[in-house]
Amino acid sequence: MENRQNKWLLSGIIGSLLFIGLAISVSIQSNRLITVDFKLQTLISSLVNPGLTKFFSLISITGSPIFVIGTASCLMLFFTYRHDIYSASFLGFALIGGDALAFIAKEIIRRPRPTQRLVAESGFSFPSGHAIGSTILVIMIFIIIIPKIKSQRLKLITQSLAIIWLIIIIFSRVYLRAHFPSDIVGALILGVSWVSLLQFVYLNDNPLLLSKK
Repeated sequence: MENRQNKWLLSGIIGSLLFIGLAISVSIQSNRLITVDFKLQTLISSLVNPGLTKFFSLISITGSPIFVIGTASCLMLFFTYRHDIYSASFLGFALIGGDALAFIAKEIIRRPRPTQRLVAESGFSFPSGHAIGSTILVIMIFIIIIPKIKSQRLKLITQSLAIIWLIIIIFSRVYLRAHFPSDIVGALILGVSWVSLLQFVYLNDNPLLLSKK
């Protein structure tokens, strides 16, 4: 049991260090990072066409903070109705905390968004708000919802759809030139590390949950 808790803690610490390292690279405008971002953007830009742009513009909406928080709120109400306060509070703290951390990072680093965007966006670029919210929501689905599903087939379908949706969301943000690839990577790392640390805290406060995992 303690080993399982320690894995969450270790994941959170490693992720936090990786995020800090990436954030520093972004802040000092590392030439290597700029080069990697440029090459990936150039590669993805070669795929741009009106049909894909319309598709990714629409699908990107489902990864917006408003949409993700709305979805999470519905799930929280459902869990509360089922007297599952652990799941409701965990989901709420994870998303609100993750969005807050992303906002703070944006304001500290203040990285401008890419030019020639295909969609209207405001605010700073690093890390991606769409990506961190979507990442946290998908992780929550795996931690909270998947274990409650009895049908193995339904579990597999839910897992597959969640992963596919996340991949499309994070790809769409680079395709639409709303973010640099490193913004997405930063959001993924921050989301995973934040949930890992939060899960460690929840398991410490609720040791009986370990037997349910």
